[in-house]
Amino acid sequence: MELLNVFESTELRGAARLISRPDFVESVPNSVVAERLNAGWEIIRRGAHRARLSKPKELKDAFPDRVWTVLYRMGFTNMSGKEGAKLVCRSGAGEVTNQLDVVAIDDDVAIYIECRTARSARKVPRFAEDVAHLAGLRECFQRSVKAKFQYRKIGALYWSENLVLTDNDLERASQYNVGTFDEHELSYYEELTKQIGIAARYQFLADVFGASPVRSLSIVVPAVSIRLGPTRCFCFAIRPDRLLKIAYVSHRAKGSATDVNTYQRLLKKSRLRDIADYIAKRNGYFPTNIVLNVRAKGQLRFDRAAVPSNVETSSGEIGWLTLPAEYKAAWVIDGQHRLYAYANTEQSKTAELSVLAFENLKESEQARLFVDINAKQKSVKQNLLVELWAELHWNSEDPEDRVRAIIAKAVLSLDSDPLSPFYKKIVRADDPATPTRSVSLTALSTALQHPEFFLAKTKAGFVPGAFWTTDQMKTVKRTTTTVNAWVGSAISQSRGNWDLGRGPGGALGMNDSVVALILTLRSVIRSLIDRGIRLYELAVDELITEITPYAEELASAFGSFDDAELSFYRSLRGSQGQLQRMRELQLILNKRFPLFKPDGLSEYIESRDKNATAEARDLLDNIERALNKHVIGTLKATLGRDDSGWWYEGIPKAMRLRILGEINEEGRDSPKDSRFTLIDYRTLIGDHWVLLRDTLAQGKATESKEKRTLWLARVNEIRKLAAHPTKGTAKFEDVQYLREQWNWLQAQLSEMRIPDSGLDVPAEL
Repeated sequence: MELLNVFESTELRGAARLISRPDFVESVPNSVVAERLNAGWEIIRRGAHRARLSKPKELKDAFPDRVWTVLYRMGFTNMSGKEGAKLVCRSGAGEVTNQLDVVAIDDDVAIYIECRTARSARKVPRFAEDVAHLAGLRECFQRSVKAKFQYRKIGALYWSENLVLTDNDLERASQYNVGTFDEHELSYYEELTKQIGIAARYQFLADVFGASPVRSLSIVVPAVSIRLGPTRCFCFAIRPDRLLKIAYVSHRAKGSATDVNTYQRLLKKSRLRDIADYIAKRNGYFPTNIVLNVRAKGQLRFDRAAVPSNVETSSGEIGWLTLPAEYKAAWVIDGQHRLYAYANTEQSKTAELSVLAFENLKESEQARLFVDINAKQKSVKQNLLVELWAELHWNSEDPEDRVRAIIAKAVLSLDSDPLSPFYKKIVRADDPATPTRSVSLTALSTALQHPEFFLAKTKAGFVPGAFWTTDQMKTVKRTTTTVNAWVGSAISQSRGNWDLGRGPGGALGMNDSVVALILTLRSVIRSLIDRGIRLYELAVDELITEITPYAEELASAFGSFDDAELSFYRSLRGSQGQLQRMRELQLILNKRFPLFKPDGLSEYIESRDKNATAEARDLLDNIERALNKHVIGTLKATLGRDDSGWWYEGIPKAMRLRILGEINEEGRDSPKDSRFTLIDYRTLIGDHWVLLRDTLAQGKATESKEKRTLWLARVNEIRKLAAHPTKGTAKFEDVQYLREQWNWLQAQLSEMRIPDSGLDVPAEL
């Protein structure tokens, strides 16, 4: 058994500079530069005889190098060299040399890591084989490490990028005692190391080994045991370097959707530096307590000290407290910056920290304490409380509180799932909104808080909704699976627009649209429930089968939206906009599925058509005025303003006779040029085609006059409905068409000037 290509970290400084770069760099003779350029290399610098070249690392190299770099920066004392370590295993069958992508060793542990990556999110095809092979190297690795470094706790990790592990995969890894990490954890450790340096190693080891013994650490401190309410806690002082080894901070930035025990923000380097400066000025002294939750398998060992008989004691006891010598034993509830500010200071081994330590608090109580301590500070955002709901009320006796906890956890899971359409799209407490991270955590959580999804409260108790199961984690999974299927199907023909978020041109992947989609799903589920289908009794695949036809109908509608329709859909903003979007989506479904008749839709259609008729009249008035000024003005300018010109030469005899007859019948003298109808303008455009076609004809130049003026016939049909309610009402689609024609007409006439016509183009043009 032999472990090769592992060195002391002090010997790897030069290699670290190369490994940490995102590209390969090498110096070559000028004679081979042309050959290298053809192979994808680029020149950094060129001298008289040699050139320095660079080339981006391939995916298979870049990811392991990132993993190696972050562990090197954590201060592991021994690391694998360039291109990983070699583990030579010998047995009766012979000798086998195994490649280990990354090896990291310190005074207590030795970790070997297999790195796997993909260009886009996908499931792992042979995970069972990979993890079995990795676990099979443990004994050989342990014996090799023991021979070279004496005893170390052994850790095996499968670290992946863009690979989605199923529940079965995770269960298999757990059975083999192999840890699984992904690109989210890597980004977290990179940022954490950037902020706190080598102290990040203890956070990493706690995540790798959990509550495992630290052989080199034994901590006994003088302490006072007291009770605060129903909880026992201890007051004591401890050196920062000793506490750091067993401390753990539950960071939300780590991004693990399966971990509800996360409530702290990531540490900030600037704040750590300020506190470190303060500590230096105060000779290592800091005046306020660090608040911990010490987690032990049983009760903490507290050996009470003898009390003199003449001393009157309070409710507290004095004695010696033995702290668990384990990673992840002391969860930091408050004071993470104060603790980690000591990490890279001389005072770490000489100063004493004042600690208030609770014993075996539940995770929900830890989070509640954090909120109680910090809720009044400006730095704690309201969104944070939404994120924390999963932890604060996960075990609540109130079913409605537990539903909100399930929703909070489900929404966070959507954001962290690479296969979800919501991946990196939800704005969490610490995330700045961006064009693509455009869905509000609070809004999406609120949209899901409806009885059709989870629990309906009745006089007889609670009735389960479509997502509900008797197991909370299974309910979370059922929720995310169904929401992903619904939204994924609905946007399947418009993924490009979805990916734009709220950026230019985006209409579907923004907050108001997402809420409308969820509210529409609610109405679909309500319709299925009203038809007697017990959705909560269906397997999740069966539930998805029921709702998919509706999602596919929305997909067809979204896929057919033109730019004007997308622009209008995007313009529906805020709570009223969300409601109108939902109604429009319901209307699309109602036309395809007659049995789908959600409450309020018929009233919306009636109101919509009434409002549409009023808007149609305004648009028709604008179109007619613009046509009159342009068509009649062009005829007057071209044929003459006198009746002998534009009237007799420009207007067909039948049209003249009709207009004069209308004037005579009314018995009053009115201008002849105000008596034309929309269909008259279509006729006049055809009669004076050369004069008017470039401005008022649509379509291709090779098409007929009738086809290129067909738009006026459609506008005239809408006019009949808007002007004569007994014949019907203008529809929403009619208004959309009139808007498009009015916008087109304005653009056509905006630069138009009619010479010597005496008419002005309308001011709005």
